[in-house]
Amino acid sequence: LSTNSLAEISPKLDLHVTQVGGTIAHNLRTVVVDTRHRLFRSFEGNQWSAGELADALVEAARQH
Repeated sequence: LSTNSLAEISPKLDLHVTQVGGTIAHNLRTVVVDTRHRLFRSFEGNQWSAGELADALVEAARQH
C-alpha cells in the first residue's frame, strides 16, 4: 500500500501509522473482511493462532 492508501484506511482499522525517515512504523493488526467488504474481525498484536484466523475467515465468508 502507498502512504496515501494507509492514511485513508488506517483510521477505519484503528491502525496507527507514522513515517519514520524512509520507512513506515505501525502497530500490529490483522483484520478479516467479509464478503461485503466490512470489517468482520480484528486481531491485535500477534497473540492469535492460525486456527483462530482460519475460523474467522470461514465465518466471514459465510456473511451475506
